[in-house]
Amino acid sequence: MKAVLVLVIALGAQAAAPRRAPAPRPAIDGVIDALGAHQLVAITDPHGNAGMRDFLRRLFADPRFPDAVNDIVLEVGNARYQALADDYVNGGTVDEDALAAAWLNTTVANQISADVEWFRQVRRINAGRPTDRRLRLLLGDPPIDWSKVETRAEHFTWLAQRDSYPAALIQTEVLAKGRKGLIVYGHLHFQRRNVGTNFEMGDWRAETIVSLIE
Repeated sequence: MKAVLVLVIALGAQAAAPRRAPAPRPAIDGVIDALGAHQLVAITDPHGNAGMRDFLRRLFADPRFPDAVNDIVLEVGNARYQALADDYVNGGTVDEDALAAAWLNTTVANQISADVEWFRQVRRINAGRPTDRRLRLLLGDPPIDWSKVETRAEHFTWLAQRDSYPAALIQTEVLAKGRKGLIVYGHLHFQRRNVGTNFEMGDWRAETIVSLIE
């Protein structure tokens, strides 16, 4: 993995930093340093990319990581299963086949599933940490219940929340609590102006996670 796109979501007015020539650096060091300086850091996830899965595994395994972040917000996880995910990463008796429902029953039927090893890594990390310093995996996909979806319109009601739901989740569970969050989502969710609407942001459905938070 030679390059990782890291986005810092700046909150409030900030003085312009002096410009300096860009220089390559180890990606994990860059993410750790960004988390040290900012409350929210986002990594774009090209779904299904084996290199990114490996990079995140190595990032989670870095001994500096658990002290740099509190919450990891995942696109590939139905929020309806948040309690199950919380129980699992905190050492509860949760069958991994049951846990898999969190990434198999998302709003997007063809969405690439999460890497179960991420969940296992957070569980292992938390096993050796005090309760108040454990990491949390926040599931960012809207809490769709497929047993109650019967029409295309009902499905689209949930699809329309794929940016507003995680933005609200980040605001209530990370920002409002003074915690630090790493957001792992596809790059289209990090647009400040939506290319899909020709950069027009008048319709609420054009808003992205970043535009809503900012």
